[in-house]
Amino acid sequence: MTLARRIARAAHRVFDTPLSADRMQRYRVCLEDYLTCAVAGLERPEIEMARALAHQGAVRWPGDTVGYEPASAALVGGTAGALLQLHDVYTPGGIHPSSPIIPAAAAAWEAANRPTDRLIPAIAAGYEVACRLSAQTYPAQQLAGTTPTATWGALGAATAAALVDGLDEDRTMAALANATMLCPLVAFKSLRDHANSAALHSGLAARAGVEAAQLAQGGWTAGDRVLSSDDTLPGWLKMLDMNEAAVSPETWDGGAVEDVVWKFFPACFASHVAIEAALAVANRVNPSDVSSVMLDVPTPALVLTGVGPASDADLYDQLMSLRWAVARTLVDGAFGVGSLERLADPDLDALIGKITVRAERGFDELLPDTVSARIVVRSIDGETADHLRQRPKLGKGLGKVGWSQAIDEKRFGEKWSQLIALAPARASSLTDWLGAL
Repeated sequence: MTLARRIARAAHRVFDTPLSADRMQRYRVCLEDYLTCAVAGLERPEIEMARALAHQGAVRWPGDTVGYEPASAALVGGTAGALLQLHDVYTPGGIHPSSPIIPAAAAAWEAANRPTDRLIPAIAAGYEVACRLSAQTYPAQQLAGTTPTATWGALGAATAAALVDGLDEDRTMAALANATMLCPLVAFKSLRDHANSAALHSGLAARAGVEAAQLAQGGWTAGDRVLSSDDTLPGWLKMLDMNEAAVSPETWDGGAVEDVVWKFFPACFASHVAIEAALAVANRVNPSDVSSVMLDVPTPALVLTGVGPASDADLYDQLMSLRWAVARTLVDGAFGVGSLERLADPDLDALIGKITVRAERGFDELLPDTVSARIVVRSIDGETADHLRQRPKLGKGLGKVGWSQAIDEKRFGEKWSQLIALAPARASSLTDWLGAL
């Protein structure tokens, strides 16, 4: 049996097996969290890069007056939900599963006249495929230079779209194969260099998933052996540095969502602990009196220090910069959606220039279980404020932190209210949309 068929069979098993109440709740939170992020993202000027690539049709996102054909709807929705960097994270695989999978499933669901029994089970199967596979290549794929959200996310999106469309095992297998041909292979350098089109990669993966399922529905396939290596050529999984023998789809049970965390800081996940460390000292610091800031982080977090930015930088430059996020936290004493203002601020610019980021090998040794950051702020008068922040990647503890694995209705309510406030005209449409689920 080919690996593609084993994965397709596992996806159908997850789709057909009723979810436990706890897992169903977690998938519903993933869905509502993502759609709320997308509604806010649809109001951002950066979404125009996705709209420029989209073709009109019947599928509409909440509050939109223009509809798109399904693949284009997935592209727009996938980009919108990722724009503010508040989408969820599967930490064992370093992937954002919601941004490619949910818009692909939702676009297919809308196009299929909203079959009520398919959406969440299809999302669960898509998460299982993307997350379990990403865990097998983390962090090797990132270190080799490509992003898992674009690649594994496309396979998860294809799975979800295929199941919403009611495809059988053979055609789901074809959709998986097609996704390997259609998915974007995105260089991590684009993220490191804060390219302002980088957020498209979530939407492109979502579009690839819908198109992969459409091809499969028409009987087209990239080959049922494309995932696997043979004596002459490496398969697609091996190309992404996966040990194929370690993949065990027979054990997949829909539980990947239990290791998903949700973000409350609009920033790359790798910067969250550094922001938390800065919050711990912010009330002891007068930004105008700071002479230097030293920030020690694990080596992988250095990907976030590649470029700038200035206080009025592009959105993605802000979201992907440790220096900007830490400086903004020290100036405001807080960090949230309201921090994302594109206004020239000489004081903030001066503070950004005083921040030095270093790799701390001792923190590397604690990965992947524990994420660490240390901040030392020195003032002109010689006073020092410092804090060491260490957090397990996974755990039920809450507190004043940038992410959580547990469901806290109060914190989600606050996050979602802030996001909806950015798009008040879309609020009723979002309510109607969620009510249809």
